[in-house]
Amino acid sequence: MSESLGLPPPPSKDEGSKREQFDRSFASPPDGNLPTVARRILDQRPVDAATQAVGSALNRSER
Repeated sequence: MSESLGLPPPPSKDEGSKREQFDRSFASPPDGNLPTVARRILDQRPVDAATQAVGSALNRSER
């Protein structure tokens, strides 16, 4: 899942629980990739109007 969001792959299975692995991956997006990660998260789940406004602002900032 992390790769589909544009995050680095999680650490190996030997490095903590699945939650800890995902947390490490989520905490370290490549520099400048955070708007893309945020847009992909928003694209994967229904959101309310306030959250949609944030997504729209992110899209405008990437242009």
